[in-house]
Amino acid sequence: MESRPSIGIAAANGAPGADVVVRERYFKWLDEVYIPLWLKNPFTIGLDRYHIVRETAEYPDSMTIRHLEDFAKALEFGRQAPESRDVSTELSEWVKRGILEVVSGTFYQLMKSFRNVSSYLETKPDTRVENATIMHFEGYWLPPEVQDNY
Repeated sequence: MESRPSIGIAAANGAPGADVVVRERYFKWLDEVYIPLWLKNPFTIGLDRYHIVRETAEYPDSMTIRHLEDFAKALEFGRQAPESRDVSTELSEWVKRGILEVVSGTFYQLMKSFRNVSSYLETKPDTRVENATIMHFEGYWLPPEVQDNY
């Protein structure tokens, strides 16, 4: 596999009936343990956590995007680090305890990148807040009987 930038997208919902205080502890653990561990990986460029703008039952309420310099090298580095196994186990425990439901999680390798930021900012006001972004992410779930058609 050719070395190209990749992103990992993990989307989750709070589990129905999950204690709000415990879910806040999960987010604290995510920010203070899980994400810093990924940032120790030399092939990780960064991570971004998003929360849905308009909550709806049709879409996950939170999403984490990992920006990786090289997918294969990042995963291999993670496999070599003993603390990675511990943190992966701990993440599984949050799910088993019914704090969150993982909706989806996968990695995508960059195919092509298109940017026009400089010309856009010459003609439009810069409305970014400290380079924060809003992302429109759309996915479709199909019933098993038709999913193989696509």
